[in-house]
Amino acid sequence: MPAITDVNRSTTSDSATLLYVGADPGGTETAAARVESELAGLRAEPSVGVDAAVTRVEGGGVDCVVSEPDLPDGTATELLDRLREVSAVPFVLFAERPGASTLRVLYDYPATDYVARDGDGQFVALAASVRGFRAVSSGERAASEAGDGADPVSPTARAVLGRVTDAFFALDGDWRFTYVNDRAETVLGRSAGELIDRSIWEAFPDAVGTTFEEKYREAAAEQRTVSFTEYFPPLSAWFEVHAYPSPTGLSVYFRDVTERERLKAELREERALKRRIVETSPVGITVLDSGGRFQFANEYAEELLGRSRDTIRELRYNAEEWDIVGPDGEPLPDDRLPFRRAVDAEEQFVDQVIGVARPDGDRVWLSVNGTQLYDPEDELDRVVLTLEDVTERRRREAGLRSLNGIARELMDAESAVEMAEVATDRAGEVLGLPETAVALYDGRGHLDPVTGGIAGVDDGGSVDGSGTAWSAFVESEQLRYRDGDDSPFTDGVAVPLGRHGVFVAGTRNGGAVDRSTTETASLLAATLRAALDRAERDRELREQEAELADRNAALERTNRINEVIRNVQRALVGATTRAEIETAVCSELAAASPYSLAWVGDSDPASNRVEPRERAGSDDGYLDAVPLPLDGPVAELPPSARALRRGELQVETNLMSDPPFESWRQAALTRGFSAIVGIPLRYDESTYGVLTVATDRPGVFDGTEREVLAELGDTVAHAINAVEAKNALVSDAAVELEFRINDPDLTLSRALEEEDGRFEFQGVVPNDDHGRLFFTVAGTPPERVGEFAREALEITNLSLVAERGDGALYEADLTGDSITRTVLDHGGVPRAMTASDGDIRLVVDLGTDADVREFAEAFRSRYETAELVRRRERDRSVRTGASFRAELDGRLTDRQAEVLRSAYLSGFFSTPRDRTGSEIADSLGVSQPTFNNHLRAAQRKLLTLLFDEE
Repeated sequence: MPAITDVNRSTTSDSATLLYVGADPGGTETAAARVESELAGLRAEPSVGVDAAVTRVEGGGVDCVVSEPDLPDGTATELLDRLREVSAVPFVLFAERPGASTLRVLYDYPATDYVARDGDGQFVALAASVRGFRAVSSGERAASEAGDGADPVSPTARAVLGRVTDAFFALDGDWRFTYVNDRAETVLGRSAGELIDRSIWEAFPDAVGTTFEEKYREAAAEQRTVSFTEYFPPLSAWFEVHAYPSPTGLSVYFRDVTERERLKAELREERALKRRIVETSPVGITVLDSGGRFQFANEYAEELLGRSRDTIRELRYNAEEWDIVGPDGEPLPDDRLPFRRAVDAEEQFVDQVIGVARPDGDRVWLSVNGTQLYDPEDELDRVVLTLEDVTERRRREAGLRSLNGIARELMDAESAVEMAEVATDRAGEVLGLPETAVALYDGRGHLDPVTGGIAGVDDGGSVDGSGTAWSAFVESEQLRYRDGDDSPFTDGVAVPLGRHGVFVAGTRNGGAVDRSTTETASLLAATLRAALDRAERDRELREQEAELADRNAALERTNRINEVIRNVQRALVGATTRAEIETAVCSELAAASPYSLAWVGDSDPASNRVEPRERAGSDDGYLDAVPLPLDGPVAELPPSARALRRGELQVETNLMSDPPFESWRQAALTRGFSAIVGIPLRYDESTYGVLTVATDRPGVFDGTEREVLAELGDTVAHAINAVEAKNALVSDAAVELEFRINDPDLTLSRALEEEDGRFEFQGVVPNDDHGRLFFTVAGTPPERVGEFAREALEITNLSLVAERGDGALYEADLTGDSITRTVLDHGGVPRAMTASDGDIRLVVDLGTDADVREFAEAFRSRYETAELVRRRERDRSVRTGASFRAELDGRLTDRQAEVLRSAYLSGFFSTPRDRTGSEIADSLGVSQPTFNNHLRAAQRKLLTLLFDEE
C-alpha cells in the first residue's frame, strides 16, 4: 500500500493547490475557476472522475480536494474511501442535499467538510471551508501582515469576508476587535459596532479560562496557526475554529459544527450499540472472508460450537473438525455447506439445518441463516452466518412424530384401560425409559394401577394418600422422582392426567431424565389425557341426551317463573304503601301454579317468633296452628325463620326426605305441602321481613327457581324501601324521630369534641352515587375541617363553598358509611343534624306506615351508641298551587315580579333563548345590570320557597 501523504507537506511554490473533482469537463473547469477567483493565492485544478482524482493526489502537490457528489465512475464517498488509502488531504463534499448516511460516511473520516451547493454564495462558502483547512494559509498570512498601521482587512478581503458563510473576526495585539463579519455578528449576538475596539475578554467574559482563550493565546505567543473544535456553553453550540496569528494580531474563522458533532456522536453510539447487540445476541453470529476462513464469532457462537474465537479463526468453513451432517445424519458435500451456498447462490438463505461436532463429542444441531457482504466494486467481501441451536427442537419433533402415531391408536381405543395400555406400550419407544405405568382414579380416593404396576414405581407410599404419584395427582402438578431412600428411581417423573389419574416414567439404572425427555413425557400424558377426555365426553353426551327432556321441562318452568315475576313487578308499580306491596306479592304468587300459599311475615321481639302480616292462597289453618319460633338450632327451624336468622334464602325441596319430622314439618305435610322456601326481604342492611312460598310438588324449588325467587325478594325489599322513603317525603303526616349519637369512632364526633366546633346539616342532593352533602361548621378553621375530612370514612371530595361569619359552608360526596346514607337506605329522610361537644343530634322523618321499631333497631345495629330521645307524629301543611303562588307574590317586589314574568314570557329561559337579557331590559326601560339584579333576586326567593320548605 502506498504511504499516507502528509496533509501538511510543503509544495514547490507559495501558492496552494486545490483539486476540484466534477462530473463533466466543462462544468468542472468553470467551477474550479470560480473557487480560484474567491481565494487569493490559490490555484484550482479541474479533474473529472474518481480514478483521475486519485492519480492526481498520488502524484503529490494537492493541498485540498473538493468533489461533487456524483462522478462518472463512482461517487464522492467512494472517492473519499480511495483517497484515505493514500492521503490525509482535506476533503470537501460540494453537494445540494446529501443524505444522512452520506454525511455519516463523510464525517467518519478526519479533515472533511460539507458545503451546500445552492444559493448565490455557494462558492464563497466553499472558499471559506477551504480556508478553514488552511489550504491557502500562506496567502492569508501575507494578507494579514500588510504592515504596521495598515487596515488589517483590505477592502477586497473585507468584501469577501462579508460574503462567506463562516463567521470571522480579527483582533489586534491588545486583543481588541478590528473586524467582525455579518455571520460573526449573528453567531455572537453582537453588532460590529458593539465589538470594534473592545477587548474580546471584556466583551465575552465567559470565554475567559476556556479552551478558546488558551488556544488564542497559544497562537499569538507561538505565532503559529491553531485549529480546534470546542463546545461553547453560552451559545449551546459546537464550533470548529481556525486562528491565524500575525505580528499585529489574530484572524479567527469559526463555524457551527453542532450537527456534525451530533452525527459523529450518533455514529459512535450506533457502533457501540451494534457491538453490544452482536455480543448479546441470542443467536450465534459468525463472519467468514471470501476464502471461507472465519474472521469473527460472538460469545454465543463460541458457546454453541464449543470452541474459543481464536480456535474458530484457525478453521475454514469445511474443516474436518466440524464434521458437518445434514438433517438425515449424512455428511454434507462441500457444495451444500452453508458458506458455499452463500457464495455460489449469491442470495440469502434461511433455516438450513445442519449437525456440527463439538470437541466434547456431542453434536449440536443448528439452524443457519446466511447473507453476503460486498465491497464497493460489488465483489464478494464477506459472508455472515447466524446460528440458532435447534437440538431440542429436533428432539421434540422426533417425539411428536411418535406421538402422532400414538394419538391415532388412542383414537381407536374404546375404554380408559385400553387407552392406558396403548400409552404404556409405546412410552418406552418414545421416551427411552424402562419404567412406565398408568393409574386411574376410581372416584373414591384411590389410584388404581391398570398398567405397569404403580406399587413398583411409587416411592414407598400408598397410592391413596402419599407418595410422588399421589401428590402429582392431587396437586395437579408434574413432579420429579429423585434418587433417595424412598424412591425406586434414580430419576423419574409423575405427570397428572387431570381428573383421570397419573402417568409415571423413570429409570432405575442410575441414568438421568433430561429436559427433552421430561417435555416428551408431558406431551405423551397430554395426548393420553385428551383421549380420556374424549371418552368421558362421549359418555357425558349420552347422559346429556338422556337429560334433554328434563331440560325442556325446566325451560317451561323458567318461562312460568318469569311470567310470575312480570305479574308481580306490574303489581309493584302501582303500590303506594308497604301493605299494598305485600298484598300484591302474595296474591300474584298464590295465583301462579304450582304455588299453593304465599305469605309475608316479620320477627316479633315480644314472642321471638315469625308473625304473618299478609297471606294469600290456601293454608288450611297452617299459619294459625303452627308456631314459627326464631330461637333454637337453626337447622331445625322452618325456612321462614331460618331465612330471617341467616339473612339468605332457605329452602326445603322435599319435606318427606328427613324424618323424624319437626312439628312445623308435620303440620305442613298434613296440609299437603311438599316444599317450602323462605326468602328474606333485604335491601342493603335493612330487613323488611320474610316472604314464604309453599307448594304441593316436591323438587319445584330447584337452582333456577331459587335464583329467581331470591331476586324477587331483593326487588320487593327495594320497592318497600322506596315507598317508605317516598311517603316520608310527600305524605301529609310523618313520624319524626330524634336520635342522640356519641361515638368516638365517628370522625364528626371526634373532630367537634377536639375543636369545640358546631356542625349543622343543610341538605342532600341525590346523584348516581351516594349523594352530595351540604353542611356548615362553626368554630373550627377550614384547614382543620379539611384535615378531619381526609381521615373520615363518611365523606370524600370535601370543598369549601363559602365562608359565613364565624362559620363556613362545605360540600362533600357521601359514602356508604355515612349517617345520612344509612338513614336514606333504611327508608328515612334526614331533616336536621347538628353536632357539638362530640354529640350528634339527628332528626329523621318516616312515613306514617313505616315500621318505627324496625328502623330504630336497624339504625342502632349500625351505631351502637345511638339513643332515640324523642318520637312524635306531626302533620305537614299541605300547600296548594294557589297558596304557593300567593306566598311567592308576597315575597317578590313589584319590579322583581315584573322582571321574572317578562323573562319567562319572552323565552329567556328557553334553549336557545328567544330574547336576550339586554333586549328584555330595553323593553322594560332599565339597564341590563339592573335587570340581572332583579332577576337573580326573584329566582333566589322562588328557590328558597321551593327548597327551604322541604
